[in-house]
Amino acid sequence: AIAANLMGNMPELMLAYTSYIESIVPWLEINAKHLFGARGIVLPSRSTTHGFNNALNPNFAGGMWVGGAGWAAHFFYDYYLYTGDREFLAQHVLPFMEKAVAFFEDYLYEGPDGKWVFSPTQSPENTPGNSDSQASFNATMDVAVAKELLHNTIAASRELGRNGDKIPLWEQMLAKMPEYMIDDNGIIKEWLTPRLENRDSHRHSSQLYPLFDGMPEEIARSPELRAAFRKSIEYKLDKHWKNNQRGFMSFGLVQLGQAATSLGEGELAYHCLKHLVNRFWLNNLASMHNHRSLFNMDISGGMPAVIIKMLAASEPGRIQLLPALPRAWPAGTIEGVLCRGQIEIRSLQWSPGKVLVSLKTARKQRITLDLPWDITHFAANKGDALVERGNSKNCLVVTLPAEQEVTLEIRTESRS
Repeated sequence: AIAANLMGNMPELMLAYTSYIESIVPWLEINAKHLFGARGIVLPSRSTTHGFNNALNPNFAGGMWVGGAGWAAHFFYDYYLYTGDREFLAQHVLPFMEKAVAFFEDYLYEGPDGKWVFSPTQSPENTPGNSDSQASFNATMDVAVAKELLHNTIAASRELGRNGDKIPLWEQMLAKMPEYMIDDNGIIKEWLTPRLENRDSHRHSSQLYPLFDGMPEEIARSPELRAAFRKSIEYKLDKHWKNNQRGFMSFGLVQLGQAATSLGEGELAYHCLKHLVNRFWLNNLASMHNHRSLFNMDISGGMPAVIIKMLAASEPGRIQLLPALPRAWPAGTIEGVLCRGQIEIRSLQWSPGKVLVSLKTARKQRITLDLPWDITHFAANKGDALVERGNSKNCLVVTLPAEQEVTLEIRTESRS
């Protein structure tokens, strides 16, 4: 529901979310202490005017899920990356992340192989293939959340010059994290242990969390992991969407679309998008959880996020243009996309062999601009940008002036 707020250039909307999460922190601390005997915070799978972790019944082990606060921390930290608001980083982001990390400091314990054990965990609403218990251990999602949380907390601490005594501990924690695993079918394992088997027929795709909004270095440097994540997406699409005219669940489909865009898989993302566009809206544009039934907000932010990520992806110092462009969109325009690093894409136009992009940044900075094709010619048609070739044929290095719109015309090799 909030996936498109930042990239869709509506950062002010995120403050309603972060202030709500902060308002229930006292309950989250009680969850950590009384359910897990730990410091820090545990954000439950459901919260209302309170944040008590009470989603426990014989058929649902939501109380065992420990990734919630770390997932929320992603959006806290991303608000800073998109806006550059250092005051928010110091007063809201880092304090919240420190509480989330403190939980993992107490909760994790070392297994026989020297790696951390996450127990109990839950891969939301799913059970392993060889177990009927949703309460499990080493759920891939919870491990991925903890990895991201630690990386971001270290980065924020260094940015603010804080936690010098804690950073070595957090780096040691990262070094002992379980590695992502691939099962015998070439699919990412949903539990990072040989003792628990996948149940890939499930409608959720929580094990794809590492690719919900970006590409961690651990996956970027591994062709085998990227292939396994792709195969996971393909399997889910084939299982739930092939020849299925009624559709299934918008939440899971958004997850598949987000992961596909992070991999640069435009055709897979477009497959997801076609279902999202055609299956989950009423005529009054009310958004649905199932095919034309059960009101739900997941697709309201999720579908725009998939579209935007197909056309622009960013991290501080780098923007990828058209990273998951499908064949169905040979030409088009998108406007008003916000990028990490306080950069707005005022306009992005593309057609075969040509890209025209207008950028504006709040501060002078040097960025890498990547395209999916080799660049044959480039020019700055507007603004005082310095544009140079990068270290590969498909990228440019651009020095952007502060508060000045810059327009670049880029010619590329024709798309095959």
